[in-house]
Amino acid sequence: DHPGYDSWHSSIFGNTSPLSIDELKVLSFDEVIDYYKNFDPNPDDFMGPSKEGLLDALILCIQDSPDKYTAPGKQIFDVSSEFLNSWLRGLNQGWRNGKEFNESSVLQIIYSIIQNSKFWLDILENEAKQWLVSSILSFVEDGVNSRGTEFHIDNSKLVKEILILIFKNDNSKIHDYEELNMTALNSTKGKLYSSMFLYSLWHSRNSGYDDSENGIWDKDLQEIATMLLKENSNVLFHHTVGKFLPNIAYLDKQW
Repeated sequence: DHPGYDSWHSSIFGNTSPLSIDELKVLSFDEVIDYYKNFDPNPDDFMGPSKEGLLDALILCIQDSPDKYTAPGKQIFDVSSEFLNSWLRGLNQGWRNGKEFNESSVLQIIYSIIQNSKFWLDILENEAKQWLVSSILSFVEDGVNSRGTEFHIDNSKLVKEILILIFKNDNSKIHDYEELNMTALNSTKGKLYSSMFLYSLWHSRNSGYDDSENGIWDKDLQEIATMLLKENSNVLFHHTVGKFLPNIAYLDKQW
C-alpha cells in the first residue's frame, strides 16, 4: 500500500459506521432501528464498523432533520438504551439549533419508556440507562428554558409527569466533583432539580395563571421542593435553591 517505505503506520480516530450518513438518510426511522438491531459487527476487527459508529452517524442525521425521527413504530420500545440515548441527543441538538418538530410525540415516547417499572430495576448498574435519563433531562431543560425554543404549553402535564417519574425512581449514584457546580451539571439529580425550577417558571410564564397572594408555583413540584429542603444533608438541592433564589421569590414569596 505504501511503496518506497520500509515501515508505516496509520491512526483512526472515533468510531466507524457501517453506513454512511447519505446511506442512513434514505432509510426510514423504523428501517434504521431494524438495521441497528440486526447489525453484527466483527469482534476481531478492532477498527471496523461498529454499533457505536452507527449511532454517531445517526446523531448527525437526526440533528439535521429531526422531524423525520419523531414517530417511530413500536420497535422503539424494544431497542437498547444506547440507541435511545443517541436518538434523544440528536433530537436535542436539533432543538437547540432551532429546528422545531413534534415534541409531543417524543415526550409521549419518553413517558411510555420510563413509566414502565422494569426500566428502573437496574438503573444503579446500567450506565447506558443513566446516560439516557441524563439526556431526557437535558431535552426537558432545553424545552422549558426561556433562552431558546420552548415546548408548547399543551405538553406541560406530560413534562411534569416525566419529571415526577424520574424523581420517584432515579436512585443512581452521584459522582462528586471538587466543585459543587460541576456535580450539579453532571449528575441526573442536579439536572432534575434544575429542570423542576425551570419547568415551574416556564409553566407560570405560559399558563396565564397569576395569583400573587398564593403563589404561582406548580403545587406538585413545590411540595417536592419543600420536602427536599427539609433534608439538611441534600447539599445538591440546597445549591440549586441558591441558584434559583430570585426566581423562587417570583414563584412564591412566602416560600
